[in-house]
Amino acid sequence: MKKLLEQSKKEKEKLLIGAGNYESNILIVGHEPSIDPNDKEQIVREIDDNIFHWERDIEKQLSEIADWVFDINYSPLYPYKGSQINSPKPNNGGTSQTWYNYQKLMDAIINKGSKSKKINFFESCFITELNQITSRSSKKLKDKDLQEKIEKMIEKRVEFIFSSDYIRSFPVIIMACSNYVIEHKIDIRILFDVEKEGEIVRLSKYNSYSVYKNGKGKIIILTRQFSNGISNKLIEEIGKDIAGFCKEHNISL
Repeated sequence: MKKLLEQSKKEKEKLLIGAGNYESNILIVGHEPSIDPNDKEQIVREIDDNIFHWERDIEKQLSEIADWVFDINYSPLYPYKGSQINSPKPNNGGTSQTWYNYQKLMDAIINKGSKSKKINFFESCFITELNQITSRSSKKLKDKDLQEKIEKMIEKRVEFIFSSDYIRSFPVIIMACSNYVIEHKIDIRILFDVEKEGEIVRLSKYNSYSVYKNGKGKIIILTRQFSNGISNKLIEEIGKDIAGFCKEHNISL
């Protein structure tokens, strides 16, 4: 992680590395940050200043991060610590749909389905995005004027962030961005050194996932984004697969 931070500082573009427990064994990769493009303060806080905040907090323990107070103590090590889980509803200040489902996934993996009362999945995983150009909806990013910019951003992130030793070192990677992977012809096998074509687990027309493994104790789950339309069954089955793999390969959770 420290090496990636040092390399990222040299880039002209402000690259998002990610957020959460960077020493964990689980990486979740989303489509893009669900932030209103007009919310400049949040974009600066969560994306533009990501490297700066990591340099400040990388030596800290999770327990040292104070509960979130608006605009005062944001940390990428434990974003918005202490936040209660509220059912996602548009524009009501509740938990984002994506984070709501990430929490359910981590509960399925670690707590065997018992529900947490607070957003605490950052304690057990690291999250990042394939594309760091923000939007409240992926559909809005289909605007033709943005396509070239998004394509270049994904190419940059695949080349620089996702090809780094740090990102490739995670034994468990959940790529919750299958549309982008397909659209931008990203070869999971080459990128993460897995040997075989993914085994498809199909639960319904819109809920399925592919499982890639290698003989070195690595598992990659490729599935849809977690923002909407994802079923509890899909989350539960992915959770079971990952928990079972980690138990088999003695991967700590």
